[in-house]
Amino acid sequence: MDPLDDDSAFVAAEEADSEEEEHPAVRFAEVEKAVSAAISRLGGAVLPKLNWSAPKDAVWVTFSGTLRCSNYEEVVLLLKSSDAVAHDLQHAYAQCCDLTADQAPHTPPQLVLKKWCA
Repeated sequence: MDPLDDDSAFVAAEEADSEEEEHPAVRFAEVEKAVSAAISRLGGAVLPKLNWSAPKDAVWVTFSGTLRCSNYEEVVLLLKSSDAVAHDLQHAYAQCCDLTADQAPHTPPQLVLKKWCA
C-alpha cells in the first residue's frame, strides 16, 4: 500500500487547522487597547519598562535612539528587542545564591508606562 494514497493524515491535519484558536494578535487586542489608552492619558509619549528593568539595551532598534514610545507597536518592539527584559522574564533570580529555583518568589511581570519627559 502506498502511504501517499492514505488521506487520513491529510484529513486529520485539515480538521486540526479548522479547530485552531483565533490568531494570536487577536488575543492581545485588549492589551493593545489598554496600552494605547495609557499612552493617551500620559500625554502621547511614554517610557516603557517592566517591574525591574527598562529596555535600555534595545534603543538601537528605534528611529529616535531613545526609549520614547508613542504607540503600542513601539512599546512591543522595544520589549521584544531587549535582552534585559528577556532576562527579567526568564531568569530573574538566576544569580541569587541563597535561593533554589523552587524557593524563588513568583513576581508576575508588570508593564509600567512612565510619562515621557524630555
